[in-house]
Amino acid sequence: MNEIKFSLPREEGISQNVLVLTEEIVFMQTTTSEVTSPANKSGLNVRLLFDSGSQRSYVTARLAEKLELEGKQQEIKLLTFGSKTPKVIKTLSTQLNLKLKNGEYMTISANIVPEITGCVECKRLNLSECPELQQTLTNVDLADTIPT
Repeated sequence: MNEIKFSLPREEGISQNVLVLTEEIVFMQTTTSEVTSPANKSGLNVRLLFDSGSQRSYVTARLAEKLELEGKQQEIKLLTFGSKTPKVIKTLSTQLNLKLKNGEYMTISANIVPEITGCVECKRLNLSECPELQQTLTNVDLADTIPT
């Protein structure tokens, strides 16, 4: 579970969930939902980034602080893309509730980390030049808009 904002430079002020480099379009698997603290039920709407290659869930320290999440110390081994040896880090492990589409909540465990990802650079798209993308946008709900 992640609190992440993908955005253009401040003067643009447009949220973003795709990465566009040269001729390549990459969709980030994101959605938005409410998360709450099991202890005090305070909730916030946040962005979630799904990483199908990860074996853990993570939450930013900033979100953990806002939700007043309690954590217990844990040592984990991280093996990131392209690495051959794991990096051992000490982190806090916590639990939080994720609101599902049917209105119920699911409790998940997550490790609290300072940052999950940096800014994603993007450029404006001319949708008339991307018929495949137009078809995709017609058939799926995205968490953000695409700058055109």
